[in-house]
Amino acid sequence: MKTNNKTINKTNSKLDSKTINKTNSKNKFNINRVVICCIIVLAVVVIALFFIPAKEKVNVTVCHSTIDQSKSGYTIKTDYKISSVKKAVKKVEIVNNIKSSNKTVLNYFEKQYKGMYEEQNKRYGGYTITTEKKENSVVVKVIIDYSKVKLAKLAEDNPNIADSIKNDKLSLDGAKSIYNSLGATCE
Repeated sequence: MKTNNKTINKTNSKLDSKTINKTNSKNKFNINRVVICCIIVLAVVVIALFFIPAKEKVNVTVCHSTIDQSKSGYTIKTDYKISSVKKAVKKVEIVNNIKSSNKTVLNYFEKQYKGMYEEQNKRYGGYTITTEKKENSVVVKVIIDYSKVKLAKLAEDNPNIADSIKNDKLSLDGAKSIYNSLGATCE
């Protein structure tokens, strides 16, 4: 049987163009999928950057006070670590370290400090209080989370610091002023 070259070429040409068209449409489909995936990933990244706030720089100011009553049998060292962002106080960590060889004195100060901070927590909120007894000392630690403190109530009860509270935030200068009035020196 004799085959015509023209018929074979026509058939091959039809096959090749169908194959090429299928391949091109597959490639277009794959490229479209890749482009769509890239757009989705880019959109997710942009949304995440928009809604997740940048980490704010936290500044730490430290204040110290010492009450030396060695003649009465005790010393009290207090450290105030004030964490602030843009001069607004976020948190204050207070460490009261009472030293005495007299257990009665230690028990007295533990009760006084703990009672004072617990009362302030009931009134204003935001206080976490822990105590640790050692042989010749008691450490009363307090963390005040100012995002939980009722600042309007605090200002109402303490008019002298009302000017330090603006937009429901305690200013760094106001906190330093409070601790300076208690005898602390701030760095």
